[in-house]
Amino acid sequence: MEDILKVVSIAMVGMVGYLVLKKWRDDIAILFCLAIGVTILLFVMPQISEVLNLIKRLAEKGSIEPFYITTTFKIIAIAYITTIASEICKDAGVGSLGSKVELAGKVMILMLAVPIIYGLLDTIVKLL
Repeated sequence: MEDILKVVSIAMVGMVGYLVLKKWRDDIAILFCLAIGVTILLFVMPQISEVLNLIKRLAEKGSIEPFYITTTFKIIAIAYITTIASEICKDAGVGSLGSKVELAGKVMILMLAVPIIYGLLDTIVKLL
């Protein structure tokens, strides 16, 4: 509970700083907002690491092939990175570029998901 309060506090301070800076210099305000975003991301990195390690341990216990876990992690990472980059583009007033980033992320996720879907369908066919 304390961690989310810290994140929200950083975000609120960042929001106020952004609004103040935006009145004078839009370019500096965007960089400030980006710095706040990086700060929040660095703050949650230990929690992300814990979750990834937990999932790896569960996959090892369940004898799940590492390929599937690695691919799933890549898909999740692409989704988060795409969302962050798109939001930064939108904050900078370049929403159309943000939309292109989202499209690229969706295509990359689809390309990574195809082997998983194929493996799932192959397993289903073998069971029948």
